[in-house]
Amino acid sequence: MASCSRCPSTPRRGPRFHRGPAAAAGPRERWRCWRHGAAHAKGRRMTADPTLRTLRPDDAEACAALVRSAFSAQDVVTDPPSSALRETGDSLRAWIAAGGGVGIAAGDRLLALLLWAERDGGLYCGRLAVDPAARGRGFARALVAEAEREARRRSLPRLHVRVRLQLAGNLALFASLGFREIARDVHAGYPEPTLAVLEKRLDG
Repeated sequence: MASCSRCPSTPRRGPRFHRGPAAAAGPRERWRCWRHGAAHAKGRRMTADPTLRTLRPDDAEACAALVRSAFSAQDVVTDPPSSALRETGDSLRAWIAAGGGVGIAAGDRLLALLLWAERDGGLYCGRLAVDPAARGRGFARALVAEAEREARRRSLPRLHVRVRLQLAGNLALFASLGFREIARDVHAGYPEPTLAVLEKRLDG
C-alpha cells in the first residue's frame, strides 16, 4: 500500500482505503490518503486498496447490480419486498445525475455505495449498499460520514433516512452513528408501520 509519511506502520482499526481522486486537483489528478488527507501522485500503484470517490452517471449499471446483490442478500426477507431489488441502470443514472452519491471501489470493482438527494430540508440518504463479500470493513460508516460532510458542505442542517422496521441491524447501525427516530411510515395497503424515519441533526 502506498502511504503518506504520517501513516503509521502498526495495524489500525477501521477501513484501510484512500479517498480520491481529489475534486480540486484539476488536470493533475491526485489521490488523497483516507486517514490523513495527504495527497499522493496518481501514478503510484494503489488500485489494490479500496478508494472512496464521487459516483458518476456512467457508474449506474455497476451501482444497480451492487444494490440488487446487497439487498437480495439481507438476512431478513422484508414485507413488502424492497423496491431496491427493482433498481436499474436507468433509475440510478437519473438519481446520480439529479442528487449524487459516493462509492468505494477496489480497482474496477464497486464494493459499496450510498446515494443522496437534497429534500425536506436536509440530505436524504438512500440505497446504502455493501457487497456481501466486503461487509464488516467499516464501509457503511465511512459512506455515511461522507454524506455528513456533503450535507455540511451544502449548509444543510440534517441527514435523514428511512429504514425498514424489520431490519434491526440497520436500525442499530444508524443509531450508533447518531441518528434518532423521528417518525414512522407505512407502505400502502399495510395496517401497521413498516418504516422508521431517522434523522441526524447537524446544527446542534
